[in-house]
Amino acid sequence: MTSRIRYQAYGIALVVVLALLVGISIAAYQKRFTPVVDVTVKAQTVGTQLNVGGDVKMRGVVVGEIRQITSDGRSATIRLALKPEQVRHIPANSSARFVPKTLFGERYVDLRPPQIASTRTIGRGDVIPEDRSAAALALNRVLDDLLPLLRTLEPDKVQATLNALATALEGRGEQIGDNLERLDTYLREINPHLPAIKHDIKAIAEVAKMYDDVIPDLAATLRHVSNTAQTVSEKERTLQEFLTSTTTFAVTARDFLGRHEARLIAVGDVNRPTLELLARYSPEYPCLLAGLAESDNEQLAKTFENRRLHITMEIIKARPAYQPGEDAPEWTDKRGPDCRGLPDPDVPYDPGIHFEDGTQDDGYNNPGRSAESGLPPGLGGPSARVTGTAAEKRTIGALVAPVTGKSADEAPDITTLLFGPMARGTAVSVS
Repeated sequence: MTSRIRYQAYGIALVVVLALLVGISIAAYQKRFTPVVDVTVKAQTVGTQLNVGGDVKMRGVVVGEIRQITSDGRSATIRLALKPEQVRHIPANSSARFVPKTLFGERYVDLRPPQIASTRTIGRGDVIPEDRSAAALALNRVLDDLLPLLRTLEPDKVQATLNALATALEGRGEQIGDNLERLDTYLREINPHLPAIKHDIKAIAEVAKMYDDVIPDLAATLRHVSNTAQTVSEKERTLQEFLTSTTTFAVTARDFLGRHEARLIAVGDVNRPTLELLARYSPEYPCLLAGLAESDNEQLAKTFENRRLHITMEIIKARPAYQPGEDAPEWTDKRGPDCRGLPDPDVPYDPGIHFEDGTQDDGYNNPGRSAESGLPPGLGGPSARVTGTAAEKRTIGALVAPVTGKSADEAPDITTLLFGPMARGTAVSVS
């Protein structure tokens, strides 16, 4: 009897030991013996991917885990167990976000420190609010909008792609972080120049619009270039012969210029004074050509209007005879270009222009002679007072009437002009 009771006691002790071992194992699995700092997170909504045992991270470092999730239908309470050695890095005024590890994975709690961190660190029993900033709301909105798209896609293929991407990025976090910091530096430097970039983009749009307007012309030009290229291809042999002949011509021209180099230079030297003179008087060319252009048929018609010659003739003094030793030809006239009123010259024209050509003009330069001394006999002195009068016209008309077969009254004015000097001072008998 005593032996049986002893064995029963051993059995009960074994069961108790086994129960204690199981309880200790469960408690160890639940980390009941691990020292933690319990805090609470209040959330408006929580996705179904948030599970007990999920990670709690801050700046990518695991600082604890999710121990319990409860809900009253309107909000959720999440109890977090933080590692004591990490608590000193978490400000008391931190907030919490619920971020998925992958597009199809569970979410975890991401603690976000504020821009101005509290001097006090988080402690046991503190309540962490949910991050309700614009960025967090935008992130949740993006994830909510992305869910229908992911349901439309084939999840297995998307998962395979994301796994491949995760594998490629694994172990390169430091490089990616450096690149992101470098990108942030670039963006900070670019931000002050955003107005100029915006202006340039608008200018690009205007240029693109201009190119859009000229694209038809550009296309037509390209078509013409294509036709030209085709023509050149078809005339390749002819073009080759032309280039060959051009080469021959170039060789011949080189030989010619080489042989006559000195003469060509001499031609330039000889023609230089003439060209300089033409260049000096070049301002006269436009008015001279304009005067010639305005000498049209209308003026000629007025000159011979009513079958009569309408002109203004002036008798000027004659030049004296050439005097050897005194009238050596020379050019000492240094006057520059002068249009003399062209294209609208004065009428009647004043011919009293003296050219310094080396001759001695006594009528101009000799005070002892009068201007009439250079006129033909009969046109100076007293007889000049009857020149062109009505009496002379009647007399000359009567003289030439038998020759012309017309009456004296029908004799034109030019008859008196031409025959008057011959008849003046001459005895004429009419039979």
